[in-house]
Amino acid sequence: PPERSPVWWLAYELVSELVLGIPHCVASCRKAVDLEPLNFLIPPAAGAPAEEVESYRAEVARRQAEPDEARQNKEKEARQKCVELFGKHRFGPQVATFATAAAEVAARSQL
Repeated sequence: PPERSPVWWLAYELVSELVLGIPHCVASCRKAVDLEPLNFLIPPAAGAPAEEVESYRAEVARRQAEPDEARQNKEKEARQKCVELFGKHRFGPQVATFATAAAEVAARSQL
């Protein structure tokens, strides 16, 4: 099974760190182009009051509404900036660190 692999926990930590870094990167890139950060929208629990469900649906509809051209351009710029910065400052270095550690672990486990 994969969880018995000597590099399992290294890979798990890599993926966890990458996933946890995405919200911060997106928020900072949105701020850089004068857009408000988008917080995670928690769906209402089953059996939630009607007001809570309606509030959730209204916020989802607001976020999915077609933005004007200027806002679309800002959104696109923020997305491009985020992908570039995340790849350069997060993904690349963390994968390189993982590769080094995984090579060491793999070499030791073969001894």
